[in-house]
Amino acid sequence: MLALLALEGGLRLVMGPPPPPVRVFGALKDYDQYLSEQGVYIVANYVQNNAPTIPLQSKTPRCAVLGGSSVHDGSPSVPTAAEFPALIGEAVGIPVVNLGAPGLDSFDMVRIVEDLVQWKWSCIVLYGPHNDFGNAFFQARFGTPLGAFGARALAFMERFQLFTQVARLVNATGGTRLKGNDHGAPSGLDDERFERILRYLEQNHRRMAWLAEQHGIETIIVSPVGHTLNQPGDPCTSPGCAWPIYKQAMNTADWNPQKAAQLFREARDADRIGLRAPTAATEALHQVAIDTGSVWVDAEKMVPQHQLVPLPSPLLFTDGVHFTAAGHRAMAEAIAPAVRQAVAGR
Repeated sequence: MLALLALEGGLRLVMGPPPPPVRVFGALKDYDQYLSEQGVYIVANYVQNNAPTIPLQSKTPRCAVLGGSSVHDGSPSVPTAAEFPALIGEAVGIPVVNLGAPGLDSFDMVRIVEDLVQWKWSCIVLYGPHNDFGNAFFQARFGTPLGAFGARALAFMERFQLFTQVARLVNATGGTRLKGNDHGAPSGLDDERFERILRYLEQNHRRMAWLAEQHGIETIIVSPVGHTLNQPGDPCTSPGCAWPIYKQAMNTADWNPQKAAQLFREARDADRIGLRAPTAATEALHQVAIDTGSVWVDAEKMVPQHQLVPLPSPLLFTDGVHFTAAGHRAMAEAIAPAVRQAVAGR
């Protein structure tokens, strides 16, 4: 036992917090490097549309923003120059590189950060929890039923770097998939899958923060901002499902806006078609920021609110998670002070 504890301590010292032990099918294609040097530039090999031009050297501090289509290429009417990373750069007066791409989730972002840290950066901004839930649904991840005891046991074992490395070695040749239901379509997210998504989201962000810290890079974690007033995707109408709660929220909004806001959040969190990040994701990422010394930006509370219900304004969104031009401006205004502080004195 003492030998195993010593081995675990040595692995953590060298390798940092354990990543999730699973290999998933993500949005990224396989590259030898996701970021690589070509001449005097760093090239983002995985970015298909409007890839950034990144000088190998920078005379000023610079930051990178990682995330999915909410960060880049998810709003057809919004050009790259009007997405919030570019607007942050304009506000702060430094290069802020948009390294987002459609579909990226925290598994993909870890792989990118592993390449990113070999060059000089002042900060990285992490924004992407929506896709961890959306990809788990659409790509049918983490579907093996474990039962309550098995789920708790797995959650305990995944805290250890030794278990993680052995599990990743065993699963090195494959990713995780769930068989469809009787009609061939993946089912909604059950409690076990939800808990695994949340746990892996947290582990991935801890690892990114650790990697950044090892290279003197400030990590800024941004809370997910979604259209909480948007209708649920899950059609379930039984008590406790999203739709009944959503209807109750709609009927409450005129006379009790605070209660309505609470109900809208509960409806979003009960939605088993997981396209919007739930409250638990915000809480988990906030705790990661506290534990790792990362900067926390609670953007959901900082963006313009609905005129009646204290939730982000619908005018910020084209759908449940993607931003309008106004939404990108609001996100830039929320994040820019943290970036400005991160690069001060560098």
